[in-house]
Amino acid sequence: MQDGIAATPEEEKQYFKVVENKLVILTELSNQLSLSYSMPDTIHLVAQNANCYHWTSDFFDDVRTECQIHGIAPNLKNLIEVDNKATICIDIYQFDRALQNISSNVFRYTKGFFSISAEISEQKFFLRIENDGVTLPADHVGKIFDRFYTEETGDAQGHLGLGLYITKTVIQAMKGNIQAKIQSGRIIFEITLPIS
Repeated sequence: MQDGIAATPEEEKQYFKVVENKLVILTELSNQLSLSYSMPDTIHLVAQNANCYHWTSDFFDDVRTECQIHGIAPNLKNLIEVDNKATICIDIYQFDRALQNISSNVFRYTKGFFSISAEISEQKFFLRIENDGVTLPADHVGKIFDRFYTEETGDAQGHLGLGLYITKTVIQAMKGNIQAKIQSGRIIFEITLPIS
């Protein structure tokens, strides 16, 4: 840009757009690297109580919109009664970020089946995310929450194996838990959070 290689104002705009996109990617990678060295007890949370039914309904609305963009037909089941007063204490922004890390994998790998269900059982809020985009051996499923673990080598898309590590750290910081298992060609993530 400084050398004046852009021949026209339109070309200059294109170059600026490329630079802007790269800055967004680098900023997000920098944020992920920073967060990846946090521990559950050191993450700064802005926690608030969210009604389980209403939070799930809003989350499902967002998922429907994203699935429409990606051409995926989701199976969404909110098994919580509309008048249920149970709440979860979460940092809404951080929890959304954690779920986005799972969703990005879902949208990248899903072939045809994608399901999310939410319910309350045994004084806990359960969120199950399931899809048929399994790309790793069943005996590797325990590693996917490890920092820098990825099945992809030389990934040009910038996948560093930090997303699911950050997801687990954030959920544990909110006194919750996340597990994953592979069953009948599908990967299932189960998130649990205490309710109040």
